[in-house]
Amino acid sequence: MTGAPVAVITGAASGIGAACARLLGDRGWRTAGIDLNDSGCDLSATLDVTDRDGVRGAVDAAAEFGRIDLAVTAAGYYQEGIAAISRAQWDRMIAVILGGTVNVFAAVKGAVLGVVMSLAMEVAMTGVRVNAVAPGPTDTPLLAPHSLWREPAYLATLPLGRLVIPDEVAHTVYYLATEGSMYCGEVLSPNAGAVI
Repeated sequence: MTGAPVAVITGAASGIGAACARLLGDRGWRTAGIDLNDSGCDLSATLDVTDRDGVRGAVDAAAEFGRIDLAVTAAGYYQEGIAAISRAQWDRMIAVILGGTVNVFAAVKGAVLGVVMSLAMEVAMTGVRVNAVAPGPTDTPLLAPHSLWREPAYLATLPLGRLVIPDEVAHTVYYLATEGSMYCGEVLSPNAGAVI
């Protein structure tokens, strides 16, 4: 596998991150997974994405495979309902989603998009493209079994009548990494028509 493209994927042990790692691995990529659990990637770093030094060490270890061609920040922490969550849950959500993204690149959802757009402008001339995949509610373990997003009434509002699945999001990531060379600072949203 010498010369294979290299991807660093946070949240690689389950959900969207696992689907991305699986798809990339199947297509000949070397994968480095960062997750609280073993990811089964070529390199599996078992750590919290909020651990800046740990993430830096994992990225450095992944670079031993060769140039890192793709970073996928799929690690997540989700609590439904802003008014009903505790301060500790809010802080954890910010630390994992925003902090985890920043730790891998060098902020919750809207801030991440701001980082993506700013960073895309900053590094485009170096040949590095920064984009985002924002799928919306996805059928992963992060979505509780009794989540409002799983309610039949909500699903009926979606043109496709269902949530997207992790493999569909992984294919969007793969497209951006391999064929989507015209995208820079963009947001692709595979969301079953939730936002039309």
